[in-house]
Amino acid sequence: MCDCTATQVNEDSVGRIAVEPEGPDRVWYISGQSVGSVVDNELVPRASFVVGDGLGDPSDIDVDDTYLYVATGGMWRIPKEGAFHEYQQNDPERIFLTAISVFWLDSATNTAFWFRQPLFAGDWNLYSYDFDTLTETLLAVSVATAYDNPNVTLGPDDLVWVASWPDGAPLIQRFQRNGTAVDSFSIVSTPEVVDDLVPNGDSVYIADTQGVIVRISPTSLEECVIEFPTWTVYPDDLQSGPPNLDFYGTNGLGSNGIDLAFSEELVSTEA
Repeated sequence: MCDCTATQVNEDSVGRIAVEPEGPDRVWYISGQSVGSVVDNELVPRASFVVGDGLGDPSDIDVDDTYLYVATGGMWRIPKEGAFHEYQQNDPERIFLTAISVFWLDSATNTAFWFRQPLFAGDWNLYSYDFDTLTETLLAVSVATAYDNPNVTLGPDDLVWVASWPDGAPLIQRFQRNGTAVDSFSIVSTPEVVDDLVPNGDSVYIADTQGVIVRISPTSLEECVIEFPTWTVYPDDLQSGPPNLDFYGTNGLGSNGIDLAFSEELVSTEA
């Protein structure tokens, strides 16, 4: 087990998240059809998207120094700063028109890695996308089936990590940037679907559907389950023991390489 401390920055339930490149003072989030940032512990909406027939729900989000990147009915690149705006299907900020799933932004090379299904309900292919030339490149075909819940990140080993769930067990595949397969290995610390994975420091962190967060060494592949013996509940109440919401599931992880953030799935109750 690996002990960490956590600070709750907001009480609202949000989806996938991203962390500012220069520090943890601002976390970006998805909530329904809107995206925004957490500022002074409050949700501040930035934009929503209208892409017709249910495609307006964002599936993933990332951020660099200038832009906010949102996957929903394609890829949107919008100014990070500005008043709330509702973007329409034909707005020029929608720079890629074909629906994608989740993605990872490598801001150092202005490149994204993402999945698409060329056929409806078909296998997921892995692609890279150059934001300078607005060019998509196929890297690997059939890296996951339609039911394997793939996720992607760029690890500190400069390899593309793909998490999936074939045969009811989590699997990591690693590829070079050009799509050449390097290796694959099973996750032993959890049998659950991997909801998200991000690099942080010299490790890669994964989060599963049950709220378990695991740190993986890219060299030894050693796994360490993260525990939180203390945490700060919003706004400043320091407590000890497991976080109140941690065991219900993790919606997303965010990282800028130094600071790690996670969004928790709230338990639902019936009256």
